[in-house]
Amino acid sequence: MHLGAGEASCLSIAFQRKYKIATDDKDARQWAMRLTIPFTGTLGILAILVKQRKMTLIEGNSCLHQMIETGYHSPILKLDELIKA
Repeated sequence: MHLGAGEASCLSIAFQRKYKIATDDKDARQWAMRLTIPFTGTLGILAILVKQRKMTLIEGNSCLHQMIETGYHSPILKLDELIKA
């Protein structure tokens, strides 16, 4: 597993200060699990925004769709699954 300087710094600070991190980087997520650092990613942030009513589900799905169209690799096509969880 290789971490860039940014991911390593974020993990170090999160570990020391008991913070949660936001990352979509696979290696950073694996290190977060090893270090028991809570984490989320882009999809989790979008889901939180919808759950907190900062954006509607339609807006969240539109945002996700636009991200996918521009190259974001998403395991889901709609946030509906995450919102129900």
